Amino acid sequence: MSNERDPHLQGLFARADETLDDSGFTNQVMQLRRRRNIQRLLVVVLVASALLAITSQFLQALQPVALVLTQVLNIELIDLGDSSISWILAPVNNLATLLVIIGKGLKMSWDKVRHSSYTT
Repeated sequence: MSNERDPHLQGLFARADETLDDSGFTNQVMQLRRRRNIQRLLVVVLVASALLAITSQFLQALQPVALVLTQVLNIELIDLGDSSISWILAPVNNLATLLVIIGKGLKMSWDKVRHSSYTT
């Protein structure tokens, strides 16, 4: 092995030893970040406004379906008349509450089956 140093490699080390202008580099990086942040903000605003326009058109078409679904899910399970107990039970005396209870029970059962251990 020789003790001669490669001039190209020496040049690379010499350039790496130079001091850089820290404030200029920082300003350049910060300007780039600001520009990219503004671009991202514009893209987000444009995408959000496009989604809002599409969603509003879609929701206008679904409004009659939502109205019918609300009326169906609000059907009373037990007719209690106009008594005071009917006012107390009104939030839970409908088809929607029954469906929520059934769904919650099915989910709890499924979780128990999925997480059960069959080893002894």
